[in-house]
Amino acid sequence: MKFLFVWLSLSTIVLYCKGQNVTCTGINAQNIVSPSAVGRWHLVRTSEIGNSTEGKNTCGFFNTITPCKCIGININTTMLPPNVTQYTLQNFGYNEKFNSYALTKLDIDLISNSSLIFNAFVPLANVNFTIAIIGTDDYLSWMTIAMCNQLKDEKGKNIRLRWIITRSPIPTNTTIKEAMQSIGPNTKDLIVVNQSNCPPGF
Repeated sequence: MKFLFVWLSLSTIVLYCKGQNVTCTGINAQNIVSPSAVGRWHLVRTSEIGNSTEGKNTCGFFNTITPCKCIGININTTMLPPNVTQYTLQNFGYNEKFNSYALTKLDIDLISNSSLIFNAFVPLANVNFTIAIIGTDDYLSWMTIAMCNQLKDEKGKNIRLRWIITRSPIPTNTTIKEAMQSIGPNTKDLIVVNQSNCPPGF
């Protein structure tokens, strides 16, 4: 499979997304659900993105290329369901070349009254972008996420990042099938994320 190399430093996201709407054009976001998404989630399917020759560990949702593996997020909030509108996320990813985890904090805030559309903020890079949850089984076992802001790859083609995360690092076939169906028929570009033999470390 051809690697997708994207102009994807966080500063690039800022420059490209400033003019975007807060709505998720072209995406059918999931209606707001009552349960909380708090807990650990594992990235099992994703858009192939990033750079395998980075001189530092940048593994996570924006670098999914080998030697990156064991990518996921810890989700926390101080709010109680059914009115959770803010979450703090810790995105993690293990790099087998550097034998270490990369950690990135994100804060997300609900910006829609009816759908699961969030503003995401990365404090370390002072970056804002918009994401939408496009499917979930009430956060029981899976959710699918799309980045509302389109990015450009090295050829100038617009792309939209998508992620499938699950409570289990090794989800059942049924869970994967349900999550993939929420995305629709166009899932051939999604890759499987290695979630095996994940070292402890945080």
